[in-house]
Amino acid sequence: MVLPSRLSGTPAFFSRSLGTLIVRGSGNQAALIQRVRAAVTEADAFAEVVSIQTTEQIVGEILYPQRVGAAVLVAAGLVGLTLAAHRLYGVVSYSVAQRQREIGIRATLGAGPRDLIGLVLPEGGRVIPIGGGGGLAGAA
Repeated sequence: MVLPSRLSGTPAFFSRSLGTLIVRGSGNQAALIQRVRAAVTEADAFAEVVSIQTTEQIVGEILYPQRVGAAVLVAAGLVGLTLAAHRLYGVVSYSVAQRQREIGIRATLGAGPRDLIGLVLPEGGRVIPIGGGGGLAGAA
């Protein structure tokens, strides 16, 4: 659709944009752009095509702020996940350090690696659901 300035009541020398042309096409975009420029020039020799954008470019410009916001939130989520993993490691490490004497005695008496891991793993398994539940409650 083209709306020239002479139809809108604004003199052409006051108007920066004489109108907007929306074209639907398929195939080679460069060839379509050249045909549109030629058609506009043929219709009005003084008309100037200032800007040509595809629908993808227009939609990309409109959605850019939402995409940037989403990227920032993803980055913040990854930082939070990294901090949570680090804190979980610290809690389990502290628990193991507190039970180091017991683990050493059990290893001396013949407990295997599976048995020793079985001592520590349930504690981490209890901490994860508690922290996850607290995080979900805080997010809601």
